[in-house]
Amino acid sequence: SALTPREMLSFAAELRLPARWTQEDRSRRVDLLLQQLRLESCASTPIGDELQGLRGISGGERRRLSIGLSIVGGLPQLLLCDEPTSGLDSAAAAAVVGILGDLAGRGVTVICSIHQPSFDIFRQFSSLLLLEAGRTVYFGSVARSAGGSAADGVEAYFARHGSPVPEHTNPAHHYISEVQTQGDVWAQRWASAAPPASAGRLVGAGARAAARSKGGIRAARGCHGGSRLCWRQAGILTRRTVLENFKNRKKFFRGIMSRLPVSTLIGCFFWRMGASPTQRSVFTLKGVFFVAVQSPLIETFYAGAAATQLTRGLMKREYYDGLYSITPYYLSYYIGFLAMQLPWTLAWCVPLYLLVGLPLEAVRFGVFLLTEFILILMACSAGSYVGSWTKDADGNRAVLMPLFIPLVLFSGYVIPYAQIPTLWRGVYF
Repeated sequence: SALTPREMLSFAAELRLPARWTQEDRSRRVDLLLQQLRLESCASTPIGDELQGLRGISGGERRRLSIGLSIVGGLPQLLLCDEPTSGLDSAAAAAVVGILGDLAGRGVTVICSIHQPSFDIFRQFSSLLLLEAGRTVYFGSVARSAGGSAADGVEAYFARHGSPVPEHTNPAHHYISEVQTQGDVWAQRWASAAPPASAGRLVGAGARAAARSKGGIRAARGCHGGSRLCWRQAGILTRRTVLENFKNRKKFFRGIMSRLPVSTLIGCFFWRMGASPTQRSVFTLKGVFFVAVQSPLIETFYAGAAATQLTRGLMKREYYDGLYSITPYYLSYYIGFLAMQLPWTLAWCVPLYLLVGLPLEAVRFGVFLLTEFILILMACSAGSYVGSWTKDADGNRAVLMPLFIPLVLFSGYVIPYAQIPTLWRGVYF
């Protein structure tokens, strides 16, 4: 969300283009693509994310950027677009469809699912597949081709069967209305009148596209370029993740402010209780260490799960598109997460350690800091695992709290190890 269209296209170019391409060649490709997608005016504007409160480029610009990420490595044989105009105003929708039309004119087969298009958008398509509950209602050209018969085109087909387009009515709206009200009738008409070859063309095209897609997925999963390719992918993804994390200033300072005041407040509550270690201070310091461990552990559990859910859509899209394999992605994810956690951990540990009056020795403070950091890594891993198969925050709570409570109870702080029942001692470790 904090990266710009230029940065996203640059990283995608590194992943998609061969390694022999120089930085200058990739930059020229990105500049040309920004010009073709009409994204030059927002090339240096953060993409943004409304869920995170970060404003950025418009919806139409995001759709055009999405197309650019798919073609930055070269024009594909087939481009599938799922509702590319949904949620856009008429001007933005027309711009998106215009770019898709330009790609079709350059030899790319573009297939779109689209609902209630305007007339200007509808007439830009060359072929139309109308479906009702998965059944074909019409499959053929949108308009009569030059030199074709009067029976060509969807308008002639509906008129021939007693449903001409009324005057001053959007043809697309008329066809959709007919299908919604008399879907069974139109499906039966097509099934009895359509040439058998039309279904064969659809099945054959789908099979060829599926074969190419499966081949790309196998290549990505197997990392067939060898360990060098995997490490290259991991390096590119790590740079992208770290840059995105630290450019998102709201996220960075939100993490600092969620730790620094709480750490300072706890340090004030336990003011200088560790300055003079005695037998009487053992219980108090035990409470200090318990709080020092518990708070970042819970926060990182939920943060790891939420971050996995937020990035899951992008990861699935890029993974199934063959950009990288799973191992480089998660390696870069954890490196980026830990890089962000380093200043956050310092903001938590330093005030707490100094205000409580713990020994000012580099080795002891290093052990304290390292312990916190390892706990954060473990909590992040557990949270990411849970977030990979839950859908929302309610699902995270349903799993994380039952998982977290035994870890706290049998950590040694609440119940001494000698008093833990034998059945549960394995949880201690």
